[in-house]
Amino acid sequence: MTEYRFTTYRKMRLWINEMLIHNIEPEKSLSQSFILPDTTEICLPKKSIILEMFFPRNCSYYGLLGVKYFTNNSNQVNVKVNIGNRNNKKYINSLSYNDNELIVGLTEEYAPAVLEKALLKIEELKIAGSFEFDIAVCDNVGSSIMVFRIITGMLMELIANDKFILSEENINLLIRNETQKSQYNTCK
Repeated sequence: MTEYRFTTYRKMRLWINEMLIHNIEPEKSLSQSFILPDTTEICLPKKSIILEMFFPRNCSYYGLLGVKYFTNNSNQVNVKVNIGNRNNKKYINSLSYNDNELIVGLTEEYAPAVLEKALLKIEELKIAGSFEFDIAVCDNVGSSIMVFRIITGMLMELIANDKFILSEENINLLIRNETQKSQYNTCK
Protein backbone atom coordinates (compact mmCIF):
# COMPACT_ATOMS: atom_id res chain seq x y z
CA MET A 1 0.00 0.00 0.00
CA THR A 2 1.20 3.48 -0.86
CA GLU A 3 -0.24 6.51 0.89
CA TYR A 4 -0.30 9.97 -0.62
CA ARG A 5 -0.82 12.99 1.64
CA PHE A 6 -1.27 16.20 -0.30
CA THR A 7 -2.52 18.34 2.57
CA THR A 8 -3.76 17.66 6.07
CA TYR A 9 -7.16 16.68 4.72
CA ARG A 10 -6.49 15.57 1.13
CA LYS A 11 -5.11 12.06 0.90
CA MET A 12 -5.25 8.83 -1.06
CA ARG A 13 -4.14 5.24 -0.67
CA LEU A 14 -3.28 2.88 -3.48
CA TRP A 15 -2.98 -0.90 -3.43
CA ILE A 16 -1.58 -2.61 -6.53
CA ASN A 17 -1.89 -6.40 -6.64
CA GLU A 18 -2.63 -6.49 -2.91
CA MET A 19 -5.72 -7.78 -1.12
CA LEU A 20 -7.46 -5.27 1.10
CA ILE A 21 -10.96 -6.60 1.68
CA HIS A 22 -12.09 -10.15 1.07
CA ASN A 23 -14.42 -10.35 -1.88
CA ILE A 24 -18.03 -9.94 -0.92
CA GLU A 25 -20.67 -11.86 -2.79
CA PRO A 26 -22.40 -9.25 -4.96
CA GLU A 27 -26.12 -8.77 -4.81
CA LYS A 28 -26.13 -8.19 -8.57
CA SER A 29 -23.96 -6.60 -11.21
CA LEU A 30 -24.02 -4.35 -14.24
CA SER A 31 -22.03 -5.45 -17.27
CA GLN A 32 -21.33 -4.59 -20.84
CA SER A 33 -19.29 -6.31 -23.56
CA PHE A 34 -18.24 -5.05 -26.97
CA ILE A 35 -15.46 -5.09 -29.55
CA LEU A 36 -13.18 -2.06 -29.38
CA PRO A 37 -12.41 -0.97 -32.95
CA ASP A 38 -9.14 0.66 -33.95
CA THR A 39 -7.13 -0.69 -31.07
CA THR A 40 -3.68 -2.10 -31.18
CA GLU A 41 -3.34 -5.39 -29.39
CA ILE A 42 -1.47 -4.27 -26.32
CA CYS A 43 -0.77 -6.95 -23.77
CA LEU A 44 -1.01 -5.12 -20.49
CA PRO A 45 -0.14 -7.13 -17.40
CA LYS A 46 -2.88 -8.58 -15.22
CA LYS A 47 -3.53 -6.10 -12.42
CA SER A 48 -5.62 -5.60 -9.34
CA ILE A 49 -5.80 -1.98 -8.19
CA ILE A 50 -7.65 -0.43 -5.26
CA LEU A 51 -7.82 3.32 -4.76
CA GLU A 52 -9.15 5.08 -1.66
CA MET A 53 -9.72 8.81 -1.87
CA PHE A 54 -10.45 11.36 0.83
CA PHE A 55 -10.62 14.80 -0.79
CA PRO A 56 -12.99 17.16 1.03
CA ARG A 57 -14.84 19.14 -1.62
CA ASN A 58 -18.26 20.51 -0.82
CA CYS A 59 -20.29 17.61 0.59
CA SER A 60 -18.65 14.96 -1.59
CA TYR A 61 -15.34 13.61 -0.40
CA TYR A 62 -14.84 9.86 0.13
CA GLY A 63 -14.75 6.62 -1.82
CA LEU A 64 -12.83 3.39 -2.23
CA LEU A 65 -13.01 1.32 -5.40
CA GLY A 66 -11.11 -1.68 -6.70
CA VAL A 67 -10.79 -3.18 -10.17
CA LYS A 68 -9.29 -6.41 -11.49
CA TYR A 69 -7.96 -6.31 -15.03
CA PHE A 70 -7.23 -9.30 -17.27
CA THR A 71 -5.94 -9.06 -20.81
CA ASN A 72 -7.61 -11.25 -23.40
CA ASN A 73 -5.22 -10.66 -26.35
CA SER A 74 -8.05 -9.39 -28.57
CA ASN A 75 -10.25 -6.36 -29.14
CA GLN A 76 -12.92 -7.78 -26.82
CA VAL A 77 -13.93 -5.62 -23.85
CA ASN A 78 -15.88 -6.95 -20.87
CA VAL A 79 -16.77 -4.64 -18.01
CA LYS A 80 -18.53 -5.84 -14.88
CA VAL A 81 -19.48 -3.67 -11.91
CA ASN A 82 -20.53 -5.61 -8.82
CA ILE A 83 -23.18 -4.09 -6.61
CA GLY A 84 -22.64 -4.90 -2.95
CA ASN A 85 -25.26 -6.47 -0.79
CA ARG A 86 -24.88 -3.74 1.87
CA ASN A 87 -24.63 -6.44 4.50
CA ASN A 88 -23.47 -3.91 7.10
CA LYS A 89 -19.88 -5.07 6.95
CA LYS A 90 -17.81 -2.18 8.21
CA TYR A 91 -14.52 -0.98 6.80
CA ILE A 92 -12.32 0.23 9.63
CA ASN A 93 -9.00 2.05 9.28
CA SER A 94 -10.16 4.26 6.44
CA LEU A 95 -8.91 7.68 5.44
CA SER A 96 -12.31 9.11 6.30
CA TYR A 97 -12.94 10.49 9.74
CA ASN A 98 -16.34 8.87 9.64
CA ASP A 99 -15.61 5.14 10.13
CA ASN A 100 -19.03 4.54 11.67
CA GLU A 101 -20.78 5.42 8.42
CA LEU A 102 -18.66 3.37 6.00
CA ILE A 103 -20.27 0.35 4.40
CA VAL A 104 -18.48 -2.23 2.25
CA GLY A 105 -20.08 -2.63 -1.19
CA LEU A 106 -20.95 -0.37 -4.11
CA THR A 107 -24.48 0.98 -4.08
CA GLU A 108 -26.96 0.84 -6.94
CA GLU A 109 -26.78 4.63 -7.01
CA TYR A 110 -23.06 4.71 -7.87
CA ALA A 111 -22.69 1.55 -10.02
CA PRO A 112 -24.04 3.08 -13.29
CA ALA A 113 -21.59 5.99 -12.97
CA VAL A 114 -18.68 3.57 -12.51
CA LEU A 115 -19.73 1.58 -15.60
CA GLU A 116 -20.26 4.71 -17.69
CA LYS A 117 -16.91 6.24 -16.74
CA ALA A 118 -15.06 2.94 -17.30
CA LEU A 119 -16.54 2.65 -20.81
CA LEU A 120 -15.57 6.24 -21.65
CA LYS A 121 -11.99 5.70 -20.45
CA ILE A 122 -11.70 2.38 -22.32
CA GLU A 123 -12.60 4.12 -25.57
CA GLU A 124 -10.33 7.08 -24.80
CA LEU A 125 -7.32 4.97 -23.76
CA LYS A 126 -7.98 2.17 -26.29
CA ILE A 127 -7.56 -0.67 -23.80
CA ALA A 128 -9.27 -3.99 -24.36
CA GLY A 129 -9.63 -6.80 -21.84
CA SER A 130 -11.82 -7.72 -18.89
CA PHE A 131 -12.44 -5.25 -16.07
CA GLU A 132 -14.23 -6.26 -12.89
CA PHE A 133 -14.99 -3.60 -10.31
CA ASP A 134 -15.38 -5.87 -7.32
CA ILE A 135 -14.46 -3.94 -4.16
CA ALA A 136 -15.96 -0.69 -2.91
CA VAL A 137 -16.54 1.24 0.27
CA CYS A 138 -19.11 4.01 0.47
CA ASP A 139 -19.68 6.66 3.10
CA ASN A 140 -23.34 7.12 3.94
CA VAL A 141 -22.70 10.85 4.21
CA GLY A 142 -19.68 11.77 2.06
CA SER A 143 -19.69 9.55 -1.04
CA SER A 144 -21.13 10.67 -4.35
CA ILE A 145 -21.48 9.79 -8.01
CA MET A 146 -18.79 12.36 -8.77
CA VAL A 147 -16.29 10.76 -6.37
CA PHE A 148 -16.78 7.32 -7.90
CA ARG A 149 -16.47 8.72 -11.44
CA ILE A 150 -13.17 10.36 -10.50
CA ILE A 151 -11.83 7.21 -8.84
CA THR A 152 -12.89 5.10 -11.83
CA GLY A 153 -11.06 7.47 -14.17
CA MET A 154 -7.91 7.26 -12.08
CA LEU A 155 -8.08 3.45 -11.91
CA MET A 156 -8.39 3.21 -15.68
CA GLU A 157 -5.41 5.56 -16.15
CA LEU A 158 -3.38 3.40 -13.76
CA ILE A 159 -4.27 0.22 -15.64
CA ALA A 160 -3.37 1.71 -19.02
CA ASN A 161 -0.22 3.51 -17.98
CA ASP A 162 2.24 2.36 -15.34
CA LYS A 163 3.84 5.77 -15.56
CA PHE A 164 0.68 7.67 -14.54
CA ILE A 165 1.64 9.52 -11.38
CA LEU A 166 -0.78 10.19 -8.56
CA SER A 167 0.42 13.72 -7.98
CA GLU A 168 -1.76 16.48 -6.59
CA GLU A 169 -1.47 18.23 -9.96
CA ASN A 170 -2.68 15.17 -11.93
CA ILE A 171 -5.48 14.49 -9.45
CA ASN A 172 -6.64 18.11 -9.49
CA LEU A 173 -6.64 18.00 -13.29
CA LEU A 174 -8.73 14.81 -13.29
CA ILE A 175 -11.14 16.32 -10.77
CA ARG A 176 -11.41 19.56 -12.75
CA ASN A 177 -11.99 17.68 -16.02
CA GLU A 178 -14.55 15.39 -14.43
CA THR A 179 -16.37 18.30 -12.83
CA GLN A 180 -16.54 20.17 -16.12
CA LYS A 181 -17.69 17.11 -18.11
CA SER A 182 -20.11 15.73 -15.59
CA GLN A 183 -23.82 16.32 -15.64
CA TYR A 184 -24.03 15.24 -12.00
CA ASN A 185 -24.27 17.49 -8.99
CA THR A 186 -21.23 17.02 -6.74
CA CYS A 187 -23.47 16.46 -3.73
CA LYS A 188 -25.66 13.80 -5.31
